[in-house]
Amino acid sequence: MSAGLLLAASLVCGFAPLGLAAWVALVVGACALLLPLVAYVSWRLRDRVLPLRWWIGIILVALAARVAVCFSGPILSDDIGRYHWDGKVLWHGINPYLYAPHAEELDKLPLDPWDQRVNHPWYHTVYPPLSQLLFALAYRLDPSGIAGLHLLFLVAELLGFWLLWGHLGRRGSPRSGLLLLWLNPLLVFEGYAPGHLDLWLLPCVALLIGAVLERRAVSTGLALGCIALIKPLALLFTPACMRELGWRKTVLAGIVCVALIAVGYAPFLAAGERLYSSMLRMANEWTFNGSLAAWLESLHPTKHAVAHKRAALVMLSLILLATWLARDWLARAIGASLAWIICTPVLFPWYLIGFAPLVALRGDPALLVAFALAPLSELVVVEWQLAGHWHPLGWASWVLYLAFYGVLLGALVSRRGVFAPKNVASGLDGQRSSRNAPKT
Repeated sequence: MSAGLLLAASLVCGFAPLGLAAWVALVVGACALLLPLVAYVSWRLRDRVLPLRWWIGIILVALAARVAVCFSGPILSDDIGRYHWDGKVLWHGINPYLYAPHAEELDKLPLDPWDQRVNHPWYHTVYPPLSQLLFALAYRLDPSGIAGLHLLFLVAELLGFWLLWGHLGRRGSPRSGLLLLWLNPLLVFEGYAPGHLDLWLLPCVALLIGAVLERRAVSTGLALGCIALIKPLALLFTPACMRELGWRKTVLAGIVCVALIAVGYAPFLAAGERLYSSMLRMANEWTFNGSLAAWLESLHPTKHAVAHKRAALVMLSLILLATWLARDWLARAIGASLAWIICTPVLFPWYLIGFAPLVALRGDPALLVAFALAPLSELVVVEWQLAGHWHPLGWASWVLYLAFYGVLLGALVSRRGVFAPKNVASGLDGQRSSRNAPKT
């Protein structure tokens, strides 16, 4: 039923002549109502082995939903226009970090309809090198459109699923949690519909999970390096990886990670500080749908950079605390993810996509709440179109964070989720569930 509802919503979004308000309302409703249903079904099936034909059917329906929603065009974001532009620049042999899109040096590039959808043309690109290479490959596949990007998104998600499937099989763990990957409406409507590179994080995070839990240092370093070369999300998981691997394997993983990042950035070093200037500018200035950072900004309304640095220090402290106290690697990684949600100054819904493999292996309630309710912030797009100004909706943030902190507090009081004692095991963390464990 969950798969059918997701497909139905995707078909409506992809092909029905909806106005913007109706489209956004459907997306918000699908995430808020369908995700809890998928989580419940996944939990009910935790001790069952689904037949392979069921999985094939679920995957086919989920793929159809993803393809259908791509026909809606990018509605909630124009980031994909920048992906197309950066890919075109690199494919024509130009360092994408050298020039902002409005630079005269780029006037010689061939024109196409997507040139009008490049966002923030005064910014140098903020996307790391592996993202740039994938942009260029997508441009080569479809120079005048975005079908190449959607194809690479699908390939990445299939690869991530295959890695998690194999890892769970090797560990003898239930695979029902993978329903939260394939039938997650946030991945469909915030990943494929607008088109966001966060989908490329899925195989990297899946590789990281398997590598760390199986104590493979080289694979851990490769996974962290790939994540960093797509989006700096790898920084969140580094302390948890260090504790799990021990210092010797941590050193090896660190060498591999740093070497991979160095190789990735080496061809673009001619850009100098333009490699990171726009990213730093965004980190200091941008704010949207935050929690702790938003409160700190209210104390320093003219000094957002100061507020963001203080929020970053709190985030680091919370990550280290989770690394020290949590019972296993997955709990530590989820704790780091929750710390990021608490402290980030910018929480666009699609930023959560990289955490989807963690949700699939252990359905942490607070993370699920974030996945279900973060799309409420998209209602600002409707106001922007109707009123012509971008003003985040305070009530949407209140709904999200009241539910998020309420669930987090409940988990703390009941010692569940990420706060469970160290002697409590979970059947979705890469270990055998207690029901399937051998009796002694």
